[in-house]
Amino acid sequence: MRKLIIYESIFLIVLIALAAFAAVGSYNTADRENLCHEYDLIKQPSQAQQITCMILRQNQNYWINSDYVYPQMKSNDIIRYYDNYLTQNGWLRIKYNVGYGMPFFAYTKNNFILVLGVHRNEHWTITLHYRNPEKIYEPQNFLHLIQ
Repeated sequence: MRKLIIYESIFLIVLIALAAFAAVGSYNTADRENLCHEYDLIKQPSQAQQITCMILRQNQNYWINSDYVYPQMKSNDIIRYYDNYLTQNGWLRIKYNVGYGMPFFAYTKNNFILVLGVHRNEHWTITLHYRNPEKIYEPQNFLHLIQ
C-alpha cells in the first residue's frame, strides 16, 4: 500500500511538472510571435541596410536585436526619422538608461520597449523587448540633443 502511494505521488508530480512546462512553453511561443509581429510593423527608412537581426532569449524573456547602417543619412536625420515615425504610430519617448554611456533613445508602446542608438562603427542598434509591467516609465523630450 505504501509503495502505491509513493508511485502515485511521483506520477502526480511528473504530471504537474509536464503541465507547467507545456503552459510556459506556449506562453513563450506567443510572446515570441507578438514580439516579431511588432518588430515587423516598424518601417525602416529606405536607405537602411540591415546588417544583423537576432531573436534572443534568456530564461523566459525574448528580445530582438538588429544592427543597421544608413550610408546616406546623418545621425540627426536617423534620430528625427525614427522619432517622427514612432511617435506618429503611438510610441511614447521615455527615459531609459541603457548603461553604455552613449546616447540611446527609447520608446514604449503597449507591452514593448524599443531602444535605438549608435553602437559601433556607425552601426545603429534597434532592440525591441517586453517592458517591465511593474515599472512606470517617465516620458522624455530628447529632441534638444539633435540640431
